[in-house]
Amino acid sequence: MTMEVKTRVLNTLSAHVPVNTSLANLSEAHKLEQLALDSLDMIEAIFELEEQFNIILESHELTTLETVGDLIDIISQRLPAARREGARDA
Repeated sequence: MTMEVKTRVLNTLSAHVPVNTSLANLSEAHKLEQLALDSLDMIEAIFELEEQFNIILESHELTTLETVGDLIDIISQRLPAARREGARDA
């Protein structure tokens, strides 16, 4: 699942990175500030990721993120909890 998370996060963020940004290949090592996303673009990307993975990322979690890898890690950590909650609802 981690590779799928990584791929989906990178694809989602890439779709929001401005065309004139000099990022040849987006990777886990990139700092989020390097993506040149304005606050609205970042919020839209986070909302998209929440929808894709059926999770909710809390604002206090987001404030600690520095790299794309941090975002991938937090989403990966949230997935098992989201699945357990979904299993109880079923």
